[in-house]
Amino acid sequence: KDNLARRNWQGSKKCCFCTHDETIEHLFFQCNFARSTWSVIQIASSLYPPTSVANIFGHWLDGISNRFKTLLRVGAYALLWSLWLYRNDFVFNDKNASPLQAIFRCTHSLRMWSMLQRAEVQPLFKAVYTRLEQVATEVFTQHGWQHNLRIGPSHLST
Repeated sequence: KDNLARRNWQGSKKCCFCTHDETIEHLFFQCNFARSTWSVIQIASSLYPPTSVANIFGHWLDGISNRFKTLLRVGAYALLWSLWLYRNDFVFNDKNASPLQAIFRCTHSLRMWSMLQRAEVQPLFKAVYTRLEQVATEVFTQHGWQHNLRIGPSHLST
């Protein structure tokens, strides 16, 4: 929204998830919605979240083996894409989202993108998205999410 405002757009500059002005840095790194999703990534990987776009492309992964840097960047990009899609769903389609949904959308992207990787790297992608889903489920269950109340096939037959 800050980019639109620079082009004389007259709409609200507020983030759709909170009351701060929406900038790229805010939407992807500073907003509580984004910080919640990055926290799950940190718990799953012990990797500190990036602090900015420049940080992702800069020194964020210093000290990490080159073997893992590409995977970590793909995962970070999948999360940024997920956050962007949920932001747009909220703004344009009035759909609410949760950080858990953003994580699972991210892991879905990783599943799809893993099929485009070399065969020897695919198991590493699978380990990452499986771990992320497991940790996300545990974290959000501890905070009141009741995954056992989801609609399943037994609820559909009547």
